[in-house]
Amino acid sequence: MIRIKLGIKVLGLCALVFALIGIASGGAQAASPEWLVLEGTKVTEGTGGQLTLAKETNAILHSKISGVSVLFECPTIEAVEARLGAAGTIAEGKIKYSGCVTKLNGVESKPCEPVNAGTEKGVIVTKPGHAVFVLHEFITKDELTKVLPDIGNTLAVIEMSKECSIGAKVPVIGELFLKDCENKFLEHLERHLVEEGPLTRLFVISETEEHKASLLGSAWAKVLFNGLFRFYGAHAG
Repeated sequence: MIRIKLGIKVLGLCALVFALIGIASGGAQAASPEWLVLEGTKVTEGTGGQLTLAKETNAILHSKISGVSVLFECPTIEAVEARLGAAGTIAEGKIKYSGCVTKLNGVESKPCEPVNAGTEKGVIVTKPGHAVFVLHEFITKDELTKVLPDIGNTLAVIEMSKECSIGAKVPVIGELFLKDCENKFLEHLERHLVEEGPLTRLFVISETEEHKASLLGSAWAKVLFNGLFRFYGAHAG
């Protein structure tokens, strides 16, 4: 896949995002993880730190709807009110994608341009979500951040005009795992490059084989703590 080196080439992402997190199940093992930041030479628990996202490559959500290849492509990604929490969590967050276009079978479709809340053209905003840092010791051997919506299994609803041939609303459902592209989640760095990781299960419309989706692209995740961007990492517990 193209690297989401938060956010859909949409959803940062991250997409960020990051994107946003619950204790992982199905083989994910995590013993009291936590986020840590460096203030000078002092290591501090990162609770309360503000998560920010900046795209490294465009965020792209790729899937098929009614046999049509669909790409939601966004050049801008932003974390909204996402903060590091206790026990390796991220809470209260949304991911906002801007400048988005929709391509059907590789051709841009103006009627299918995303319009958030019917007013913001080219914008996709995820549902409120949460996340948690997990170690998949027995399946993938990766350090991952698992992203889930706060309610139900809908991560986002992409809104378009009534004239769009694939429908006016496309729900994105499932669960997203983010990985550090450089395998450095456990290291204290000023920024971590994130993209879709293993164990991700994304779909549009319904959780069926024909509607499987992939989040392409990558984003840089940074943490603002006590007014400054800090070196941060995850402690596995």
